[in-house]
Amino acid sequence: MKKVQRFLVSMVLVCSLAFTSGCGPVGFYVRLGSSLLSRFTSSSTPIHNYEFSEAFICSNGTDGNDLLFVNYMGTNNADENETQISFSLDMSATLNGTPLESGYPMYSNPYVISDDTTVAPDEQKLLQAVFELPSEYSTGDLHLTCSSYTEDYKKKLDVMDETIKIEELERKGSVSQYSAAIEGAVLTDDGEGNNLLIVDYIFTNNSQEAASFLGSLDAKAFQNGVELSSAYLPYNHPLSDDEKEGNGYKDIQPGVSIEFRQIYQLSDNVSNVDVKIVDSYSFDSASVLEKSIALTDASATADTIKAGSADTSSKFSFRVDAAVIGINENYTAPAVFLVGEFTNNSDESMSFSSVVDAKAQQGGYSLSSSYITGASTFNYNDIEPGTTIPVIIGYELFDLDTDVTITATDSTHYANEVLFTQTYTINELINNTRYFADQYGIIDEELGEDF
Repeated sequence: MKKVQRFLVSMVLVCSLAFTSGCGPVGFYVRLGSSLLSRFTSSSTPIHNYEFSEAFICSNGTDGNDLLFVNYMGTNNADENETQISFSLDMSATLNGTPLESGYPMYSNPYVISDDTTVAPDEQKLLQAVFELPSEYSTGDLHLTCSSYTEDYKKKLDVMDETIKIEELERKGSVSQYSAAIEGAVLTDDGEGNNLLIVDYIFTNNSQEAASFLGSLDAKAFQNGVELSSAYLPYNHPLSDDEKEGNGYKDIQPGVSIEFRQIYQLSDNVSNVDVKIVDSYSFDSASVLEKSIALTDASATADTIKAGSADTSSKFSFRVDAAVIGINENYTAPAVFLVGEFTNNSDESMSFSSVVDAKAQQGGYSLSSSYITGASTFNYNDIEPGTTIPVIIGYELFDLDTDVTITATDSTHYANEVLFTQTYTINELINNTRYFADQYGIIDEELGEDF
């Protein structure tokens, strides 16, 4: 009732104004009708118009789910600038009836249309909405809808309705500007019982700027599904290559290739190793290389790389021909003497004393060396590669009852490889001495004439 009263009062006031202003009864009724019409009707023009353009899928990198990108032509019917965000807020998407949440792509994705994009009044532009897809999906109906308020904000209109099969959408990704290949792989060890895998890569920079292997790529190796740790070759390892191992962060110019060696510590020496390399700079971690390395002949296939092996044994040999007891002319205590041969199989000149670390123990205690006249010529002088010389070394005994253990190792070898080891009883040494004397018909001065 009050609304009717207010309406009649307003009518009287309007009529009074009309007559006093001289517009007359006809003008009054025209203007009154226009006013009432605008009051009881609303605009049919939406603030935003949407015209579907395309939908596609992109990875969002190694972390996170795939993203759905929806591109559309947006028209601004408002009288002021509108942003892409204001358009996209009116769009919704469902997959098999389940609503999709908004997605947030990486800025490095070249397919992204910035949210800062502005559409002027009466302008049409290509715009974009992004949604996060579930962690697992393969088929189903993707339903896209848009609604927009009318210009007078009195109601919302449905302005777009699209249904698409998710499996029919194109997956867009990046193409890496780098390439990597495995040149070879070798099984070895660190000298402490740990198995190592040496992998030689060749890295090519196809970009427009200088780049390095480790600075541009993320290379990982897995065994039994678990990532392997990086390792290092120990000092003096024969497979060490400081240049290759140091090439990881060395920049190379566009169009140039470089070798890089990576060492991994294995969990076992049987299971295959899966190498996965991705482009660190690409928005979707573009795959650069995926390859399996077989550690055994049984697991090798046409699609795998077979790891080889390498001879990492000592390049020197020490053979003992006799172990005898004697009394050195310079000492009164009995001593044990080893008579043998040292061979240099390396590629450089070396001496017995600089390579072989020989130790003798009796009852768990180390024995002191016994100097032998004339032996230094053979023990300390360098010999050429491929040369063999006689060697005599001696050690003072504590007593003539306790066993003697003699061990000779290659001091230059990464694992201190044992070249010779033997434990002798005193009786064995005495018998060896008698046999040696009978064999040559003399008792060598170095062995002691009085023994």
